[in-house]
Amino acid sequence: MIDITIARTDGHRQGILELQSANSKEVLTEEELSQEGFVTVKHTEDLLRQMMEYAPQIIALDDGLIAGYVLAMDKRMAPYIPELKGMFTVLDTLAFGDGLLSDHPFIICGQACVHKDYRGRALLDRMYFKMKELFLSDYRFCITEIAVSNTRSQRVHERVGFKTIHRYHDSFEDWNVVLWKW
Repeated sequence: MIDITIARTDGHRQGILELQSANSKEVLTEEELSQEGFVTVKHTEDLLRQMMEYAPQIIALDDGLIAGYVLAMDKRMAPYIPELKGMFTVLDTLAFGDGLLSDHPFIICGQACVHKDYRGRALLDRMYFKMKELFLSDYRFCITEIAVSNTRSQRVHERVGFKTIHRYHDSFEDWNVVLWKW
């Protein structure tokens, strides 16, 4: 049975990094990129440890194996992840309700990934609902960005309840900013 829980150990962090590395855009074939999806940001163990100080990181754990993860990120992490500078800049300018999006309390999904052997089992859904359970009392919604070319990720996030609220281009990629209102 796969347990949806919180990453707590060095082994959990290492498992996240290994799964991330195996699904990095740089190592996948064109066919895998289009069919399976990919991750773009590479975290370090120190960065993950720092992220864990601000927010719990959700994992799918199968007998010690990291079958998936959803990395939660507080806005205070923005200066530590330069690859996400474009997203944070955009978030500071988007209108939402009666003000700016950045005026509202939200949590960011810093990255989500499911091991290829565990796809098709709604693990991402379960991890996101665990995230909602953990953060609902402090945040109104979850935000992330998805590369427009990552159609699998876009479909899965829409299934969970995310809606595209903005699209922008940085110097490398087109991105959809998606929001899941709780």
